[in-house]
Amino acid sequence: MNPRTLTGVALATAGVLLAVPAHARPSQVATPSADARCTSLAGTAIPSSAISLRTRGGRVDAASPVTETVGGVSLTYCRADAALSPVDRSAPDIRLRVALPLDWNRRSMMFGGGGYNGTVPDVRGNVPFAPTDGAPPLARGYATYAGDSGHQADSAKHPILSLDGSFAVDDEALRNFAAGDALKKTHDAAQFLIRTFYRAKPRHTYFAGGSTGGREALAMIQRWPTAMDGVISAYPAWNNLAEALYLGHATHELARPGAFPGPEKQTLLYESVMRACDGLDGLTDRVVSNPDACRFDPGTLRCPDGADTGPSCLSDRQIAAIRVISSPWKWPYRVASGERGYPGFPFLSGADLRTPVLGFGTTAPSTPMPLTSGYGMQYWDQWVRYFLTRDPTATP
Repeated sequence: MNPRTLTGVALATAGVLLAVPAHARPSQVATPSADARCTSLAGTAIPSSAISLRTRGGRVDAASPVTETVGGVSLTYCRADAALSPVDRSAPDIRLRVALPLDWNRRSMMFGGGGYNGTVPDVRGNVPFAPTDGAPPLARGYATYAGDSGHQADSAKHPILSLDGSFAVDDEALRNFAAGDALKKTHDAAQFLIRTFYRAKPRHTYFAGGSTGGREALAMIQRWPTAMDGVISAYPAWNNLAEALYLGHATHELARPGAFPGPEKQTLLYESVMRACDGLDGLTDRVVSNPDACRFDPGTLRCPDGADTGPSCLSDRQIAAIRVISSPWKWPYRVASGERGYPGFPFLSGADLRTPVLGFGTTAPSTPMPLTSGYGMQYWDQWVRYFLTRDPTATP
């Protein structure tokens, strides 16, 4: 661990933010030549020697000064878009964006992505769990940057861009995403551009992300502990293999005839859990603060004779499926990582089946996978086709 990370730096994991990096007084770098320095970045070569992992270098495709309101603050910054060339010429580029405020606080912030990535995150955005009335890093004087993790999502292959896993059939693109190589390549290239523009390097640099971005934050500090002074790792999708395998298990359970609970039944289950467990901590606030004490039995919602008679109850098949997806699952096979199972999803202790990511959509999974099925089911479908079998015609 970089000892610098122990000084005035925030580390948030498992969805809990401990702190946000402190804001330093901006260092005024706006000069009459600032616009010219910005536009001169266009066409700048990024040498492969500036990047610690193998690439064929890169180039700034476009650079221009921008004046706009970001997080309620009017500011001017230099926006530069660049691409890094892969070692394998058939692999996709890594595309990145850097925002360089003229009033720079001598700090930088890298943003992580989400899902399968494939697009450049908004470098004007805020960090996870930031105060709602606070300005985002760019407006606070941070030089910000982000990359697409080494591939460009194709809406023709999946209309939800963060669910396009088709890039994974390419070995270099797969390593850039799954092993996190694109993170360090993007970081190194962005830091080169920061030094080029300001003629100085940041005193401190940070990383912020949630879900896939949270996993990327942890990957940065584990693989390259001296690259960052601190990270904000929110709700990290860290055990991604285990999660993907469990999503497949849940998908197959919910695809059984009559097993899928529709939106009304999902609401019934959630509200019933809330009524049973919300007040266990002494406060009724629609938050189950002690999920370990919540032991809701979905059998209490059983329809007469176990048949599906409408939205006010659950059939036997639906009760069985909900119990399965809410329970630990031990795998009947070995994986190289040594993982043996997954703890299941906490739908019987306060989680909501209707949420966009952890929820299970409005229609049952099937083949082909409907876009109205849950995000996780579609994630699994793409993972089987492109990561596991690397056969787009495979049936999960």
